[in-house]
Amino acid sequence: MTTRTNRLRPLGPATATWSCQGLDEAIALTAQGAIVFLQRGLAMVADLHLGKTQTLRQHGLAVPEGSDEETLEKLEALLSSWPLKKLVILGDLVHHQTALDGHGRLLEKLIGLRRRWPGPAFHLVLGNHDRMLKPGCETPLARDLVAALDLQRHSQLFVQEGLRGYHDIADAYEREGVQEGADEQPEPWQVSGHLHPAVRLRLGPGQWQRLACFTRSGRRWMLPAFGAFTGGFDIQPADYDEIVGLLDGQLLGLG
Repeated sequence: MTTRTNRLRPLGPATATWSCQGLDEAIALTAQGAIVFLQRGLAMVADLHLGKTQTLRQHGLAVPEGSDEETLEKLEALLSSWPLKKLVILGDLVHHQTALDGHGRLLEKLIGLRRRWPGPAFHLVLGNHDRMLKPGCETPLARDLVAALDLQRHSQLFVQEGLRGYHDIADAYEREGVQEGADEQPEPWQVSGHLHPAVRLRLGPGQWQRLACFTRSGRRWMLPAFGAFTGGFDIQPADYDEIVGLLDGQLLGLG
């Protein structure tokens, strides 16, 4: 496993900013796991997997509760920290339909959050765990959720000038024939989720630290999972131009 420990750079306690060539604007990466496009007031997050612990417990697995609260606290912190016009969730908002059962507890929490933050438009790029939220496939509780959040849904990608947001970018290209940069010059910036990227750092002999991380390849950013109970996929650092790890509320540059 390739590591980047010799290039570890603390970037800041909460956010770090980059300029985006071709967009004429800055972006911020946050230690919560979001990317914020500052001039347009737009934040993107991915893979919240709300209700995952409840779903697993309903199947008899002894997993601790509380991850939804932690995830929603992170989301509220994001909404309170930036003057957002749009919040774009890049897939897997809810882990499974059963998470919306359970006497409406998760639904009530999301309704409460939306009431506290009515301003930004909420967008969802449908992910592989969002089947119950697809138009025409909703259960009554899922319809309630869409209505309560005033959720604007996108089947494969979110589009703004110079910017594209995906859940699984490879799947979108394959299934829908999405062409990278087909309608714009220069190539648009792209942001995706789905893989829950993580990087393993070697701290010493037999000592490793595994961090959720952002990755960048050219004009493409991949986001860490925003949910507190999601797991991760170990990436190969040599495959990326830039890696930014998340550790205890701080951002660490690894490339």
